[in-house]
Amino acid sequence: MPLSKTKHLILSLAISSLLVIGLFVFLGEIHSTVKAADVDLFVTPGGGGSCSHIAPCSLASALASASDGDTIYLAAG
Repeated sequence: MPLSKTKHLILSLAISSLLVIGLFVFLGEIHSTVKAADVDLFVTPGGGGSCSHIAPCSLASALASASDGDTIYLAAG
């Protein structure tokens, strides 16, 4: 006996919803495992650059842009 149109629609929506939820869970797992490379940040007392070795920045700038795993090098002074 064929399903009525309403039952068929509800079944289709339920299966589609489960597939979408599964996709979000799968993509969420992929996203959580991606990590950027660790960065070295260089700081001098009067720095105003981009936190690179050639153009050091201020401590406040380095702290604002640092992420987990980054290293901040402080110049003497």
